[in-house]
Amino acid sequence: MSLKPLKDFFEREGTQTQKNFLTDENVIMLQLLLCLLKKVNYCTKYFQGENLNILDVSRKLKQVAVSFGEYLFESRIQNNNSKDFRDWKESYKEIEVKIRMESDECLEYIEGMRDDEGFQEYFIQENTEFETVLQADEEFEEEFFTSASDFCYKVFQQIRKRICWNEENSILDSDCFLLKEKSSLSKLRSLATRFSNVIHPDRLTDFNLEVTRLESDAKFISKSIETCDHFLDAWFKEKQSYPLVYTLARAIQVLPYSSASTE
Repeated sequence: MSLKPLKDFFEREGTQTQKNFLTDENVIMLQLLLCLLKKVNYCTKYFQGENLNILDVSRKLKQVAVSFGEYLFESRIQNNNSKDFRDWKESYKEIEVKIRMESDECLEYIEGMRDDEGFQEYFIQENTEFETVLQADEEFEEEFFTSASDFCYKVFQQIRKRICWNEENSILDSDCFLLKEKSSLSKLRSLATRFSNVIHPDRLTDFNLEVTRLESDAKFISKSIETCDHFLDAWFKEKQSYPLVYTLARAIQVLPYSSASTE
């Protein structure tokens, strides 16, 4: 995160006030701003991409919540093997509890939040470029971490506010088509009920019969999905046996391109 272009511009074109602005402390704060904005900008660029797979969108939304949530909250997940990567899905289950709380002032929300020392330790762990530049001035160090903490907190609040995290979020539920767990079947039924324009109420009985039969084929189809480039490819192969599930899967895939509020 080099500020050299800005320094060169100020030296060449800037006023004396602008040249004087680039003190060591201000440069570090600008580097912090760039670091934090890049975390947000990465997500923005991803969601503006083309040909998005809805399952990737669902996964990315959850990972974004985890990435900022972990700056604020201590994890209670015990990793028995420190050499293993922690499953982000388990982390999401922890963060999801915080996301769905109505207030950020209730005891349940505040419980588990990192204290100042915990935030600083985690921040430096994730952003080692700042490890050696924050050892001179305690007052400046406090200002630095307060700014970083406030930024992460505000971003996390916007994530809670702007994304529909309730149980009727069709994008977040779209991973049920992967058939990774038994709860996927109930999510399929729920999606069919919500999308009555796709699965007409008169066809719900037929759809539910398909889902009931699906339980015996779920493991086979799930493995088939893993070998395909796109989850719809696997469902296309099964459309003769599960035509309504396939129809719903195709409809769900177009959600990232609609003008609906789920955007």
